[in-house]
This record gives sequence, structure tokens and C-alpha cells, in this order.
Amino acid sequence: MAHMARVTVMGELTSSIAHEVNQPLAAVVTNGDACLRWLGNDPPNLDKARESVAGIIKEANARKRSHQRIRALAKKTPLRKQPCWESNEVMDECHRPRLGAELARHHVSLRRELVPHLPAVFATEYNCNKLS
Repeated sequence: MAHMARVTVMGELTSSIAHEVNQPLAAVVTNGDACLRWLGNDPPNLDKARESVAGIIKEANARKRSHQRIRALAKKTPLRKQPCWESNEVMDECHRPRLGAELARHHVSLRRELVPHLPAVFATEYNCNKLS
């Protein structure tokens, strides 16, 4: 029974780590592809290319934080929850990596009407870094 419990926990941990690694890698590839497209324009759109590179750097930093969280978990560091982001920041962050390149590729604009002063999102201190 104990062995099955350990195997189950290891499977869940492996799945979590895979998600922490694969999700940002997909965003890095998307931003890299977008950067190449912006640079391939005639004339090149350097502002958009810079935005894409900034997205790559941001995702790399997010992976660094993920690594720190995994290490803290392994060390059994106590987790504290604290307010981290405004809800609108989270909504903005969620759509950008997943939809930004697709919207641009299909020449679609997105308009969001977000409600001001929504409650903060709470997360552990290891997740609590500004999104931008």
C-alpha cells in the first residue's frame, strides 16, 4: 500500500513538473515564431519583434521561478499565501501567450472590457512574482 501511494505521488509530481516545463516552452516557441515573422516583414516590425523577445525572456524567468518552487517543495519549505496580482492582470496574462500570435496571424483584434478593482489573486510566495 505504501509503495502504491509513493508511486501515485511520483506520478502526480512528474505530471506537474512536465506541465511546468512544457507550457512555457510552448510560449517560447510561439514568441520565437512571432519574432521571426515580424523580422521577415518588409520593412521589419522591430517593435513587435522586441515584444516577442521580451516574451521569451519573461517565460525563461517564469521557468526559473518554477524551478525554485519545485526545489522548495523538495526541501519541505513552508508555503505562505499572499495577494499577488490583480484579477485583471491575470486575465491579460492568460490570453496573451496563448492567443497573441494566433490573433496576429489571422489579423484579428481582441477587445476586452475588464472590471476595475477586482479582488487580488492569492498564491504561494514562490508563485508571487509580477506577471509582466
